[in-house]
This record gives sequence, C-alpha cells and structure tokens, in this order.
Amino acid sequence: MDKPRRRVVVDIKLEGDDWDEIQRALHQLRTEIAMSGSLSTSSVSGGYGSGWIVTSNEDDSITHDSWAAALDAYLEDGPHG
Repeated sequence: MDKPRRRVVVDIKLEGDDWDEIQRALHQLRTEIAMSGSLSTSSVSGGYGSGWIVTSNEDDSITHDSWAAALDAYLEDGPHG
C-alpha cells in the first residue's frame, strides 16, 4: 500500500551561498504563492546567490478528510519502511 498524499505536493531543491540567500529565495517563493495562489507545476531559478528547482502538483479530489481516512488505513496496514 502506498502512503497517502496530501492535496498539494511541492518538491523543492534549494541551494544557496549562505542562510541569508536561502531566506531570500524562500521569501520569493512565498511571495509568488501569495500573489498567484499557487506555484507553477515546474520552476527553475538560478540567481547570483541561490537557485532552486521546484515541482508542484495538486489533486483536487483529495480533501483533508479523505487524506486522514487513507492515512488511518495505511497505518492499520502495518509497518512500512
């Protein structure tokens, strides 16, 4: 049994020269979400001090309740590992 997924899944690979650059990059991604309500399904950015690869996917059929029920079934199925 596959582990249940949430409605929105975002994978981020983020690299920076230091923690300030990481903070700036995360702020930029947060601003994009705030302005458009989501992230594009695939994004690549390479700047002077940081860069990232982001993929996102949204499955409108998944609600919190359906995820919680799937998680309960997954956990009842036994050890996964």
